[in-house]
Amino acid sequence: MALTKKQKKSKRIREMDSPFAGLLGEELVANGTFATDPAVEWTVGSGWSWNEAKDTIDTDGTIGAISQTVVITEGSSYLLSFDVIGVNDGSKNFIVVLGGIEYTIGPKNGLHSSAIKAGATTLFEISVDGTDAYIGSLDNVSLKKIG
Repeated sequence: MALTKKQKKSKRIREMDSPFAGLLGEELVANGTFATDPAVEWTVGSGWSWNEAKDTIDTDGTIGAISQTVVITEGSSYLLSFDVIGVNDGSKNFIVVLGGIEYTIGPKNGLHSSAIKAGATTLFEISVDGTDAYIGSLDNVSLKKIG
């Protein structure tokens, strides 16, 4: 499926603003824009649901994760970015696991971008810490190898 005008603009801005511009590999995440039902490319755990009208994946904060298998190289660095929208509780963090290595990413609305290293497995997973009610959405999830 082709990217919308909004998605193309967001992608261009991310790539231009990155200190790794020109060093990034191909996109590794399938359907990170959630333009189609994520159940095809993602394993969608409890507490997550697709918001078809907004092309986002929403969490209600219960224990559960979204994940997919990606092709990564152990020890290599990757640029992870995603948008957080509509959070109701700024105290929860997103937990990102790449290849078995866990990273904590802050909870605030807006673009989150981090350089992370990959572990030995091919699992890419995002969850929310804690079990209290937390409402928020993710969009434009991207993972690209640096270098």
